[in-house]
Amino acid sequence: MANYTKITAEGRYLDGVSMGFIKVENEAKNIYLDIKVWYYETRTSWGHKAEICGHYGDNYVSKHDFKNIYYNRTWENYRFQSVLHRAFYECGLSKKIDKKEYDALWEKIDQKCKEARF
Repeated sequence: MANYTKITAEGRYLDGVSMGFIKVENEAKNIYLDIKVWYYETRTSWGHKAEICGHYGDNYVSKHDFKNIYYNRTWENYRFQSVLHRAFYECGLSKKIDKKEYDALWEKIDQKCKEARF
């Protein structure tokens, strides 16, 4: 599965906000996911937010406003890692697809996001 799935990850700064844009596509398996992640800050906290939309086969996903609040330094391999994993888990994809396929997908997403240097 993961060999034919095209994943792109790009980090940008828009209006002073650090953002990440991830696309997962596999035409043969009818997969298209569009994921956006960004940094936010308020007077009392800071963290990352995410939204995910698209479909994974017959499983449609359209969820917004996943949020991780941080109170001090994070220990992620790359920026936005925790909120990305949380978004996938909370939208239910981890329960709708095979665990081996899910793990292979995440290995590839993690690698692309590290390379993008969010």
